[in-house]
Parts: sequence; C-alpha cells; structure tokens
Amino acid sequence: MSRILFIGLGNMGTPMARRLAAAGHDVALQDLDPARVAALADESERAHPATQDDRARAEVVITMLPTSAVVEAALEAGGLVEALPPGTLVIDMSSAEPARSRALAARLRARGLRYLDAPVSGGVRGAEAGTLAIMAGGDAADIEEAMPLLQAMGGSVVHVGEYGAGHAAKALNNLVSAASVVATVEALRAAESFGIEPARFVEVLNRSSGRSVTSEQKAERFMLSGRFDSGFPIGLMSKDVSIAVETAAQLGTEIELGAHVARIWESAAAGSGAEDHTRMYELLGRADAQRAEGER
Repeated sequence: MSRILFIGLGNMGTPMARRLAAAGHDVALQDLDPARVAALADESERAHPATQDDRARAEVVITMLPTSAVVEAALEAGGLVEALPPGTLVIDMSSAEPARSRALAARLRARGLRYLDAPVSGGVRGAEAGTLAIMAGGDAADIEEAMPLLQAMGGSVVHVGEYGAGHAAKALNNLVSAASVVATVEALRAAESFGIEPARFVEVLNRSSGRSVTSEQKAERFMLSGRFDSGFPIGLMSKDVSIAVETAAQLGTEIELGAHVARIWESAAAGSGAEDHTRMYELLGRADAQRAEGER
C-alpha cells in the first residue's frame, strides 16, 4: 500500500483516483471543488480529503491538472513542495509543456524530491476501465517503483525517455489524433454532400485504410449520434496540439501539417473551447454551410 496525495479530480482524475483506492492504496484527495472530494471520499474507505498530515506523510503525489501553470501552482505556490518528505515521488499525469516539465523536475530534485511525467491517453472510458496508455518520462528506477500504481490506472506503460519525454509524446500523440478528427470529419462531410449516408461511409472507413480511432470509436458513438460527450473538450485538444507544434519548433523541426491542424483547433476553441472535441463534426459542417451561403 502506498500513501498517495492525488491532486485534480476532473473527468479523468476522479476515475483514476478511484482505481488507486480500489487497488488498496491510501488516497488523500485534493481539488478546488470540495464537492468532488466529498463525493469520491464517500465511495471508498481508502479515499479521504487531504489534510496537512497527509501532505507531510505522502510517499507519492499524483497530479492530473489541465496545464503546466496549474501543476506548478499546485506544487509550489501553496508550499506543498516544502511540506513533502524527502524522497517523495511526484508523478505529473497532466498534459503539460515538456520544457516546463524538465525545469520543474530540476527544481523538485534540488529539494530532494523525485519526479516523473506520465501523461495518459484513452479518455474517460479508459480511465474508468483502467486501460489507459501511459507514456512515462524520467528515471527508470522511479518508473519501476511506480509501476504498481501506474498499472492500477493503465493497460500499458511505455518508458519513452528522460524528464519531459512523456509530455512530449502525449502532445505529439494528440496532434495525430487531432489531425485524424479533422480529416475524418471533412471526409464525412464531403461524402454526405455526394449523397453517401454518413453511417455507411463510417463503415467504409472501418473496413478500409482510412480506419482510425476516430472512425472506430468516435464517429458513430459521439458524432453521428449528436451526443458530443466523449469527455475531452476542444480547448484541451487545442492546447495539446499547440504544445506539440511549439515543442517541434523549439527543436528546429518543422511540422507543416501540424501547424495547419493547430490553427483549425485554435479557431474552434476560440468560440467553443468548453465543448467536447467530437463536436468538430458539427462545427466544421457549420463552417462549410456558411462558406456555401457566402458563395451564393
């Protein structure tokens, strides 16, 4: 059993913390919304609201937060870093900026703490089922020590490199995912204009070389159904794509298609950032209709 301080109980953090508690770990919960903390604490004897004593006795701190700035604020601005015992392992499972993650790792290590960046892919369903794909950056020995915790939340754990490499891999993975969403939606709309039923075209994609996670898991369930509730907002997808493009630029690597994809998601996020990312099916269709109207 590990004593865990889990920070961030959003759509992903809540089921991840729940799985850790179900695996027998002592999970102290911290979130800006006390109702989320109370709701999860009521579910399990192993989960409870975090106290100062929990912070002073934590063996592991896990953050699942929206940005690097929020992670840094949670760890450093409130004095948490000073309260943690030497040797505590900090695992940042957020989608963060790789360069800032490296800098944060250096600051934590200077204070006698250990650090891993271990972001995830798989969405809310993966978090609930414990099948998340986890990409980890950091020291191999720390990853090995954290493996029981990571395996309680994920179906696969890949050590991708040094500090920040996990966050780089996550952003680049989401760039590919975001490009797939745009390409699939545009193809669906074009097929529909030609008179092909959207559901029938999805069947074509899933039986052909255009098959992807978007076509298999998102198109019918969240797009064609009109549900648009996969659990991952447009704003976060836009942020991750921007991180991927900016990281590549910092390294002198040009991502031409990625830059174009980033502009599409940035434009969508400007007016619909809180909407689910699968709503791009509706948003791009609306844009097509507006362009057609303007050409008349």
